[in-house]
Amino acid sequence: MRLILDSAQVREAGSRSLSCALSQSSPGLQQKIFGNLSVNRKRDVQDGLAEEWDMQDVQEAQAVIKEVAFVLALQKRIQPPPSIQRQFDKYFISWNAWQNELSKSVRQEFIGLPENLSAEDLALTVRNSKREDLLWALQECDLSLVDAFLAGISATQRKMMVEDLPVTLKKVKRRIDLRYNVIKARQAILNIGQKVLRQ
Repeated sequence: MRLILDSAQVREAGSRSLSCALSQSSPGLQQKIFGNLSVNRKRDVQDGLAEEWDMQDVQEAQAVIKEVAFVLALQKRIQPPPSIQRQFDKYFISWNAWQNELSKSVRQEFIGLPENLSAEDLALTVRNSKREDLLWALQECDLSLVDAFLAGISATQRKMMVEDLPVTLKKVKRRIDLRYNVIKARQAILNIGQKVLRQ
């Protein structure tokens, strides 16, 4: 909760935005959030709860918090329960513009892994990644990037992976589902790469 409330996006939106977001929430959730705010920030947010808020403003204020929570969950910095994760999945698929922005930043980090990790660390990252994640993450990558990622595995495994790339692509019917699977898989591999670097 503190990671969400202390994020740059939520802080920049300000106490009034947080008041607006909380105005339609349950007393239980309000108390949980108040317990994670400083005394001054809590007072400011509580003062704003008394205002009359337009429902569209409430939804927009809540969307800021949802975005932050979603990114933190994707980065494995928070671990929401399965019911919340399912909501995040639906939320992600439905928000095209924001999804495009996330897709670009995750892609840049992912294609930079072969340059930013040693060959040994990249091979370890690939070996520790799920095969299915690799198959999704390598979609829409040129052959040289695929070769860079798969250089640390056996020739037989590499051949099978390359053959399975187009098979995996056929599993999706909609472009938006492909993008979702690719971003989620790339972020999972980035998380493993970060762990490898920390070891």
